[in-house]
Amino acid sequence: MEHPLTRYRRDQKLTLEAFGALVGASKSTVLKWERGAMPRRGACERIFAVTGGRLRRTDFARGASTEAA
Repeated sequence: MEHPLTRYRRDQKLTLEAFGALVGASKSTVLKWERGAMPRRGACERIFAVTGGRLRRTDFARGASTEAA
């Protein structure tokens, strides 16, 4: 199943690099998040702000539903 961040990026037509630039993270860091790593609190806050609240910290928790947006 597709990670919510991956789905968001694809819906918005953002590359790993472009999304990373928006939240102050590298391409490799965004990829790690999409593969299950938990972003640090500050990164979660930036992701929440950039996505207009569509992605929350719970979207990155292990076992989180990939259907949640």
